[in-house]
Amino acid sequence: MKGKTPPTSKKTSDKWRCFFGQVLFLRSEINNFYKYLNLLFKILTLCIIIKLITNWLYTKDIKERVLMNYVNLEVMSATSKVVEALKVRGFFVEEVNGAIIYTKACAKADIAQTLHILNRLGIPFMVLSNHSVEILVNKLPNSVFKKIFQFDGAPFHVNFEERHTTWRYFTSKRFGMRVDALDLEYNMARFVKTANLAGITTFAGCNGHLIKSPRFQFSGVFHGAWFKAVQQKYMSDLMLNYNWEVLYQGFTQAELRATGNVEFNQSLIHQDTLKMAEVLEKYATEIRETKKHTFSKHQTEPKNLDQHEQYNKLEDWMYLQAFQTK
Repeated sequence: MKGKTPPTSKKTSDKWRCFFGQVLFLRSEINNFYKYLNLLFKILTLCIIIKLITNWLYTKDIKERVLMNYVNLEVMSATSKVVEALKVRGFFVEEVNGAIIYTKACAKADIAQTLHILNRLGIPFMVLSNHSVEILVNKLPNSVFKKIFQFDGAPFHVNFEERHTTWRYFTSKRFGMRVDALDLEYNMARFVKTANLAGITTFAGCNGHLIKSPRFQFSGVFHGAWFKAVQQKYMSDLMLNYNWEVLYQGFTQAELRATGNVEFNQSLIHQDTLKMAEVLEKYATEIRETKKHTFSKHQTEPKNLDQHEQYNKLEDWMYLQAFQTK
């Protein structure tokens, strides 16, 4: 038996070897855990940085695209600042001789609603007439600009009827409907108002509240197809954050919806709607006149295409008739 390890010593050695193996394994697992924790921390930090950059770019984009000639908010007068913020919020106003002037495109309630905003924010003003208001201070903090254009909207009833979807209704309506700006969500209002100004009847919009995709409701198939033609003609070069597609669905039978499996951001949605609204407002008269001189209630082709649900062909037919036929 000389030279052999006693059984008891061998068992003890195996136990210690097993113990140290478990300690080394546990140490390895702890190190891996800290590596994953460190990676997670870096990812969260990166997400925060990206969000901060996105918010900064959004503010920068608003200043650059909405303010005329890229004027800095710091050097703007109180009246100019209020006017530009109200425009972003969906009101059709202009600055004339230092006063806020309401244009003919305003809805009846728009004047009362702007006064409500000024009162709520404590901005001193004086009503000069039924269509003009004077701001009684020379300067306002930049924070007022954001408070005005993000002023909360309120739910409202959409007066949608079946006749709104007919070809006769489409051809007879030069303008769309007048919707009160504060009845709409802040990042939907400008688009809805300018689409109606261009003669594309649009009832409402919903920003999706980060749950669903944002969308606008057109007045039936024909207004949806007409917007598609207008989009192809005037907006093909726009750099947008999302893909905005006309879909023939919903209770009004036609929607403009941001599509794709993407994460929606209210600031980016607002950028897109402002850019599209800017184009619609710029060419509103031209779009209305083109529609007026192109389509008539006696045309049967669009009604046949609608009846057979050939919506893509309807879009092509409208574009061809309006923008390619001499």
